[in-house]
Amino acid sequence: MKIITAISAVLSALLLCACGAAASDITPYTTGITFTADITLYNECCSAEVTVSKEGKARFELVSPESVEGLALIFSGSEVRAEFGELEYDYSVSPLDESGMCGRLYAIIADTFDPETKATAEADLIYVSGRTQDAEYRLYLGATGLPISAESANGSFTAVFKNVTVTP
Repeated sequence: MKIITAISAVLSALLLCACGAAASDITPYTTGITFTADITLYNECCSAEVTVSKEGKARFELVSPESVEGLALIFSGSEVRAEFGELEYDYSVSPLDESGMCGRLYAIIADTFDPETKATAEADLIYVSGRTQDAEYRLYLGATGLPISAESANGSFTAVFKNVTVTP
Protein backbone atom coordinates (compact mmCIF):
# COMPACT_ATOMS: atom_id res chain seq x y z
CA MET A 1 0.00 0.00 0.00
CA LYS A 2 2.88 2.39 0.82
CA ILE A 3 4.40 1.73 -2.61
CA ILE A 4 1.15 2.65 -4.37
CA THR A 5 0.87 5.83 -2.31
CA ALA A 6 4.49 6.77 -3.10
CA ILE A 7 3.99 6.09 -6.82
CA SER A 8 0.78 8.16 -6.80
CA ALA A 9 2.58 11.06 -5.09
CA VAL A 10 5.45 10.99 -7.61
CA LEU A 11 3.08 10.81 -10.60
CA SER A 12 0.97 13.66 -9.23
CA ALA A 13 4.06 15.83 -8.77
CA LEU A 14 5.24 15.06 -12.31
CA LEU A 15 1.84 15.89 -13.79
CA LEU A 16 1.63 19.17 -11.90
CA CYS A 17 5.08 20.20 -13.10
CA ALA A 18 4.39 19.17 -16.70
CA CYS A 19 1.13 21.12 -16.90
CA GLY A 20 2.65 24.49 -16.08
CA ALA A 21 4.37 25.85 -19.19
CA ALA A 22 6.33 29.06 -18.90
CA ALA A 23 4.64 32.01 -20.60
CA SER A 24 7.71 32.53 -22.75
CA ASP A 25 7.03 29.06 -24.19
CA ILE A 26 3.47 29.99 -25.19
CA THR A 27 2.95 31.16 -28.75
CA PRO A 28 -0.34 32.89 -29.57
CA TYR A 29 -2.64 30.54 -31.49
CA THR A 30 -4.43 33.11 -33.66
CA THR A 31 -4.71 31.36 -37.04
CA GLY A 32 -6.78 28.32 -37.92
CA ILE A 33 -9.48 29.22 -35.39
CA THR A 34 -13.14 30.20 -35.18
CA PHE A 35 -14.82 32.15 -32.40
CA THR A 36 -17.55 34.59 -31.49
CA ALA A 37 -16.27 38.06 -30.64
CA ASP A 38 -18.12 40.56 -28.48
CA ILE A 39 -16.46 43.85 -29.40
CA THR A 40 -16.80 47.29 -27.83
CA LEU A 41 -15.29 50.49 -29.18
CA TYR A 42 -16.15 53.75 -27.39
CA ASN A 43 -19.44 52.43 -25.94
CA GLU A 44 -20.58 50.98 -29.29
CA CYS A 45 -20.96 47.19 -29.27
CA CYS A 46 -21.22 44.44 -31.83
CA SER A 47 -20.93 40.67 -32.01
CA ALA A 48 -19.35 38.77 -34.87
CA GLU A 49 -18.78 35.17 -35.86
CA VAL A 50 -15.10 35.08 -36.84
CA THR A 51 -13.05 32.58 -38.81
CA VAL A 52 -9.30 33.06 -39.17
CA SER A 53 -7.72 30.70 -41.71
CA LYS A 54 -4.31 29.14 -41.20
CA GLU A 55 -3.03 31.62 -43.80
CA GLY A 56 -4.30 34.59 -41.77
CA LYS A 57 -7.34 35.52 -43.85
CA ALA A 58 -10.17 36.51 -41.48
CA ARG A 59 -13.93 36.66 -42.01
CA PHE A 60 -16.03 38.68 -39.55
CA GLU A 61 -19.76 38.14 -39.99
CA LEU A 62 -21.72 40.55 -37.82
CA VAL A 63 -24.61 39.05 -35.87
CA SER A 64 -25.55 42.12 -33.81
CA PRO A 65 -26.72 44.80 -33.61
CA GLU A 66 -29.65 44.00 -35.87
CA SER A 67 -28.95 47.01 -38.11
CA VAL A 68 -25.71 45.41 -39.40
CA GLU A 69 -26.61 41.73 -39.04
CA GLY A 70 -25.33 39.78 -42.03
CA LEU A 71 -22.59 42.26 -42.99
CA ALA A 72 -19.35 40.34 -43.59
CA LEU A 73 -15.87 41.85 -43.62
CA ILE A 74 -13.11 39.68 -45.05
CA PHE A 75 -9.54 40.79 -44.24
CA SER A 76 -6.58 39.42 -46.17
CA GLY A 77 -3.34 41.26 -45.55
CA SER A 78 -3.96 44.82 -46.70
CA GLU A 79 -7.13 44.00 -48.64
CA VAL A 80 -10.69 44.05 -47.31
CA ARG A 81 -13.92 42.88 -48.89
CA ALA A 82 -17.28 43.97 -47.49
CA GLU A 83 -20.26 41.76 -48.35
CA PHE A 84 -23.90 42.39 -47.56
CA GLY A 85 -26.49 40.30 -49.35
CA GLU A 86 -25.62 40.52 -53.03
CA LEU A 87 -23.52 43.66 -52.60
CA GLU A 88 -19.72 43.43 -52.52
CA TYR A 89 -17.10 46.11 -52.14
CA ASP A 90 -13.30 45.66 -52.22
CA TYR A 91 -10.86 48.18 -50.77
CA SER A 92 -7.36 48.50 -49.32
CA VAL A 93 -6.70 48.79 -45.62
CA SER A 94 -5.70 52.20 -44.34
CA PRO A 95 -5.11 53.52 -40.82
CA LEU A 96 -8.76 54.62 -40.81
CA ASP A 97 -9.84 50.96 -40.95
CA GLU A 98 -8.69 50.49 -37.36
CA SER A 99 -11.29 53.04 -36.32
CA GLY A 100 -13.84 50.28 -36.93
CA MET A 101 -14.36 47.47 -34.44
CA CYS A 102 -13.58 44.55 -36.74
CA GLY A 103 -10.62 46.33 -38.32
CA ARG A 104 -9.10 47.00 -34.91
CA LEU A 105 -9.54 43.38 -33.79
CA TYR A 106 -8.09 42.07 -37.06
CA ALA A 107 -5.07 44.39 -36.68
CA ILE A 108 -4.42 42.99 -33.19
CA ILE A 109 -4.79 39.37 -34.30
CA ALA A 110 -2.65 39.92 -37.42
CA ASP A 111 0.06 41.54 -35.30
CA THR A 112 0.53 38.15 -33.58
CA PHE A 113 0.80 36.03 -36.76
CA ASP A 114 4.62 36.01 -36.51
CA PRO A 115 5.60 32.60 -35.06
CA GLU A 116 8.36 34.33 -33.07
CA THR A 117 5.75 36.24 -31.04
CA LYS A 118 5.91 35.07 -27.43
CA ALA A 119 3.71 35.73 -24.44
CA THR A 120 4.40 37.46 -21.13
CA ALA A 121 3.19 36.20 -17.74
CA GLU A 122 2.25 38.62 -15.00
CA ALA A 123 0.07 38.01 -11.93
CA ASP A 124 -1.68 34.89 -13.31
CA LEU A 125 -2.24 36.55 -16.71
CA ILE A 126 -0.71 35.47 -19.99
CA TYR A 127 -0.69 38.09 -22.72
CA VAL A 128 0.96 39.53 -25.78
CA SER A 129 1.31 43.28 -25.93
CA GLY A 130 2.04 45.37 -28.97
CA ARG A 131 1.08 48.31 -31.07
CA THR A 132 -0.98 48.42 -34.23
CA GLN A 133 -1.04 51.52 -36.44
CA ASP A 134 -3.63 53.08 -34.17
CA ALA A 135 -3.26 51.83 -30.60
CA GLU A 136 -1.32 49.91 -28.00
CA TYR A 137 -3.00 46.66 -27.01
CA ARG A 138 -2.89 43.51 -24.92
CA LEU A 139 -4.16 40.19 -26.23
CA TYR A 140 -4.85 37.85 -23.30
CA LEU A 141 -4.30 34.13 -23.87
CA GLY A 142 -5.20 30.87 -22.22
CA ALA A 143 -2.54 28.31 -21.28
CA THR A 144 -2.79 26.77 -24.77
CA GLY A 145 -2.18 30.10 -26.52
CA LEU A 146 -5.78 30.53 -27.69
CA PRO A 147 -7.10 34.09 -27.32
CA ILE A 148 -9.43 34.99 -24.44
CA SER A 149 -9.78 38.77 -24.74
CA ALA A 150 -8.13 41.90 -26.09
CA GLU A 151 -8.06 45.51 -24.99
CA SER A 152 -6.46 48.80 -25.94
CA ALA A 153 -4.17 50.48 -23.46
CA ASN A 154 -6.50 53.48 -23.13
CA GLY A 155 -9.56 51.26 -22.53
CA SER A 156 -11.50 52.48 -25.56
CA PHE A 157 -11.53 49.02 -27.18
CA THR A 158 -12.30 45.59 -25.76
CA ALA A 159 -13.03 42.23 -27.33
CA VAL A 160 -14.09 39.02 -25.61
CA PHE A 161 -13.48 35.76 -27.48
CA LYS A 162 -16.13 33.06 -26.92
CA ASN A 163 -16.24 29.44 -28.05
CA VAL A 164 -12.75 29.53 -29.55
CA THR A 165 -12.26 26.40 -31.63
CA VAL A 166 -9.28 25.16 -33.62
CA THR A 167 -10.32 24.43 -37.21
CA PRO A 168 -9.23 21.21 -38.93
